[in-house]
Order: sequence, then structure tokens, then C-alpha cells
Amino acid sequence: MDEGIAAIITGVLGLLTGTVGFYIANRYLEEKRQAISTKREQLQFVFAPLEILLKMNKREFERHNKKETAIEDKEFIEKNVWYPNNSEVKRIIMERSHLLKEIPEELLELLTHINVWLLEYELVYVKKVHPSPVFVGPKGYRYPAKADAYVFLKAEELRGALNK
Repeated sequence: MDEGIAAIITGVLGLLTGTVGFYIANRYLEEKRQAISTKREQLQFVFAPLEILLKMNKREFERHNKKETAIEDKEFIEKNVWYPNNSEVKRIIMERSHLLKEIPEELLELLTHINVWLLEYELVYVKKVHPSPVFVGPKGYRYPAKADAYVFLKAEELRGALNK
């Protein structure tokens, strides 16, 4: 009789141990899957699009600031590259920030700069208040170069984590 009780207790303990072990392993795998999914969404919907837009803006900034760049070319860059790109950067930050655990200061500084730039754009090209191109340096809201470095590094880190 004692052997029967011992066998039952052993069986129940084995079943409980297996169930708990299965639960813990399943929970760990689910958390890992969720973390990978989150990283993939952050890269796909936030950092990769921002990376491309900021790199395009940076390339055109260099062209815009060359002495030999004509005023018409500067206006073209502002109207056909920076305006749509900056509007899209703002949209991405505003609509997809829920995918981030927190909003980094670098993105907030970038958003501030873009808001000022878009206001200047409206004054120059829509309301025609200023006679010169927009990007003569938004007063007090210089471009936050740290934002580029942050976005580029974050995109690289996420790619690295997802491509292991």
C-alpha cells in the first residue's frame, strides 16, 4: 500500500513538474517571439523609413549648401525633397511612436526642428511672407544631428538583432 501511495505521489509530482516546466518554457518562447516581433515592427515601420528619409535629406542638404547651387535648385530641394520628406518624418513619429517603449529625446528634437521648418515653409511658399528660401537656418531650432546618428544606429542594431 505504501508503495502505491509513493507511486501516486511520484506520478503527481512528475506531472506537476512537467506542467510547470512546459509553462515556463512556453512563456519564455512567447516572450522571445514577442520581442522579435516588436523589433521587426520598430525597424519596418519606424527606423528603416526614418533612416532612408534622413539620408535623403542629408544628401540634399549638402547639395543645397554648395555655393554653386542656384536659388532655383535650392527651392526645388525645399519643395520636392525636404517638404515631402519632413512631412513624412513627422507623420511616422506622430503615428507610429506607439511601437517604441519610450520616445527618445533625439526624435523629439527632430520633431521640433521639423515643426519649425514646416512653419517656415508655409510662410515662404504658401503665405509668401519671406522672399528667401526656407532653409536659411530656423532661428534657434538648428537641425539636431544627434537624431541622424540615433536613427542610423538604432536601425543597424535592429537589423543585427533580427538577422542573427
